Amino acid sequence: MHTIPSSSAPWLRLPAEMQLAVIAVLADNRPALTALTLTSKALHALATPALYNRVSIPSLPALHAFLACVPEAHGAHIRALTLCTASSGPAPTNGAPPPQ
Repeated sequence: MHTIPSSSAPWLRLPAEMQLAVIAVLADNRPALTALTLTSKALHALATPALYNRVSIPSLPALHAFLACVPEAHGAHIRALTLCTASSGPAPTNGAPPPQ
């Protein structure tokens, strides 16, 4: 069994509450948060909820990609979901064509 010397992994010696505080600071830095989830199983478990806390999906293709690629279990972590509903042109009203 391989063990990591505590001198080379000071992060692992921090209490979970301190690790969560650092993760909260990284919440707006998705690349850093994603990188953190890839460092260890323990950090993956701690950081994944923050990674999926706020999800923004800008288009229908992005929604399809999200549903195809993201494990369903991560959906439990979503607390805020933004879906873009803007179309490429003006939306018709009451089924009528847009004004010219």
